Amino acid sequence: MKTKFIRVEQKIADTEAIDEIVNKEIAILEAQGFSIKDVRLSVGRDAWEDSDIEVRYSVSMILLYD
Repeated sequence: MKTKFIRVEQKIADTEAIDEIVNKEIAILEAQGFSIKDVRLSVGRDAWEDSDIEVRYSVSMILLYD
């Protein structure tokens, strides 16, 4: 089993953009002949709007494939 790590950081949470990034990576792996076995989502960060943190939202995913 192989893994690919994907991390997306955003100023404002945009789940559609995250889906596009992950789907693109999956398509690349599948085009190379690999089969996706699982997608694991790690805990993200979601800071308050009035916080001084510029990048307020992040999510990490691990693609498991053979």
